[in-house]
Amino acid sequence: MKTRHIIALTGILLFFAGSVFVLHKVSSALQQKEEQYATFPVFSLPDIDGNIVSDASIDRNKGTVFYFFDPDCSLCVVTLDSLRIRHMDFSDHQIMLITLVSQEKITEFLGKMDFMPPENIKILFDENADLISLMDIKGAPSSLIYKEGRLAKRFDGPVTVETLIKYLQ
Repeated sequence: MKTRHIIALTGILLFFAGSVFVLHKVSSALQQKEEQYATFPVFSLPDIDGNIVSDASIDRNKGTVFYFFDPDCSLCVVTLDSLRIRHMDFSDHQIMLITLVSQEKITEFLGKMDFMPPENIKILFDENADLISLMDIKGAPSSLIYKEGRLAKRFDGPVTVETLIKYLQ
């Protein structure tokens, strides 16, 4: 009877030790991913006019929102429509609207929305998903807000314009 208890206790201890080890590895991997985008990302992507926009061309002292969207995502469209209506609330900030969708489809989409982005709002095409991968984006919509070159807030899922403004202040 005593031997069974020792074997059972040893099994429980080994299971616990293995679980702690796995949790530590998963936690370390997540922390490494977060460190990839904790500071302002290094990138170079074409905008809707074919010009290259890079991290070097963005004022890191201004609040910057990276908003990953898809025009077929109804939640994304709601947020983009709110940005269209309230774009003046972001005049002191920069917004990077990033998509995997082709330029032709986005041009058609913007025409239907009657949205001509002002100078501080850029539509960027990440056709190879380089920035999407770097920032560990799992789906649209996703938003990352940077202030003074550091990540201030991340949203994986829908977010209101009011919330974006709140975290840019």
